[in-house]
Amino acid sequence: MFCSNCGTELPDEVNFCPKCGHAVRDRAEHRDERWEVCGIQIGKTGDGRTSRWVARAIGPRGQWDAAESVPFPSDKWAQQPSAFLAIVVQLLGDGWEPMGGAEPRGVPADPTVANMWRFFRRRVRG
Repeated sequence: MFCSNCGTELPDEVNFCPKCGHAVRDRAEHRDERWEVCGIQIGKTGDGRTSRWVARAIGPRGQWDAAESVPFPSDKWAQQPSAFLAIVVQLLGDGWEPMGGAEPRGVPADPTVANMWRFFRRRVRG
């Protein structure tokens, strides 16, 4: 099965394209319980000299940044555990629950997903 919006190959069990967030099934086919997923990854800022931790999320609303840290020098990212922990605390406060470090089931290999260090999920609200 392929996404009709972006053409990404999809696992059979997904309801939304993990690349673009497009719904791949009619609402009638959706299970009662739906989840959003996000993963924390390192991202460079526009100047290229600084980086920040970013929690990239995907769900029925598409893709968005659920949280991001303050910028820090790109060559010092491994020394920024407090910035990483600040995002974890923010996600937990927003109702996200940790999934561990493994990629969520049904998420295809993708360069942006492979760089994610930690995954979270939460039930879709409303």
